Amino acid sequence: MTSIIINNLELFSFIGVHKEEKILGQKFVCCAEIFVDFSKINDNIEETISYSNAMKMINKKAENCKYNLIETFANEIVNEILKYKNVTRVIVEIKKPNAPMKLNFNYVSVKVDKKN
Repeated sequence: MTSIIINNLELFSFIGVHKEEKILGQKFVCCAEIFVDFSKINDNIEETISYSNAMKMINKKAENCKYNLIETFANEIVNEILKYKNVTRVIVEIKKPNAPMKLNFNYVSVKVDKKN
């Protein structure tokens, strides 16, 4: 199986349960691994997922969503990518580097893994 990888796509969104997160928004980072059945592809972009289109879709979803949970956001992205032709599996991780906690950490994240 072959995969297309999107690594550390920076996003800005209003995801969170705290009032400030919903008003001010914050940075998020998305990583995705998209498994594609390349045995059905003959050097034709119409037979696969364009990583450019996938990144634009993820960014647009981030700009337009107001979820409480990054779990919901990750799940929405996975479900959208699974609609593309010849995609067999998708793993999406959403990282939240600025979660409102008074602790020292790099980020918190959620990972969703689904198959067609």
